[in-house]
Amino acid sequence: MQNIHTVKDKSIRTLSHECYVSTTTMIRFVRKLGFSGYSDFINLLRLTDFSAAAPQTPQWDSRNEYLTGYVDMIVQTLRIVSEDKLTRFHEYLARSSRIFLLSDEFCREAASYALRLFTTLGFLVFAPAEPYELRSAVRQITGDDLLMVLSCTGQEKGVINTMERILSEKRPTMVSITGLGSNVIQNTSDLNFYAFTSPAFYMGSDISSRAPMQAILEVLVYSWAARNQGGPQEIPTAPEGTDNSERV
Repeated sequence: MQNIHTVKDKSIRTLSHECYVSTTTMIRFVRKLGFSGYSDFINLLRLTDFSAAAPQTPQWDSRNEYLTGYVDMIVQTLRIVSEDKLTRFHEYLARSSRIFLLSDEFCREAASYALRLFTTLGFLVFAPAEPYELRSAVRQITGDDLLMVLSCTGQEKGVINTMERILSEKRPTMVSITGLGSNVIQNTSDLNFYAFTSPAFYMGSDISSRAPMQAILEVLVYSWAARNQGGPQEIPTAPEGTDNSERV
């Protein structure tokens, strides 16, 4: 992830040689990551590198182009949610007494959505946002809890400071959802999920960048319900007094 710019142009033989492994080992590696083969893996790296270098403000020529890009971000995100990561998340969730959600301001809506989703499953969930709520969370969280951090950049200082305070005093299991590319939050996590986001996200101007993150949350919740309740369950209606279009 730290060398996408150079790796994206290497053949399988060149990269295998530089990593001191066989081409067969390299193929097994990319398939375990969820890709069909080496070409699929390289194409994704090129797409990621291109997105990172693109202008901050997206230029949509038409409604269809916008919709194509919107759907593509979600599809690419879900393609790399591996079964192994889902299994690990289920193990962490099963042994957690509470869930604490930590997010930056641009991911606040995704954190609120996560709160509704996990509360529906019967978990005790907290999403501190105000300074006094964050201070309380730092005091209350324990090693038996699950800390979920949502940040598309993975570098937001306020989130990192709160996260470091928690980890310095307690040691809860930490799961994060961040954008592609090496970042502080990802590297600190016990488990990380990548979300493809539009470059405009980093300017705070593209709300569609939150959609891939919310898609991951839905997969985490749905897969937990399916595995622990014997299969897909009936979708519950929204709480009384809310718009019925907002369903889990």
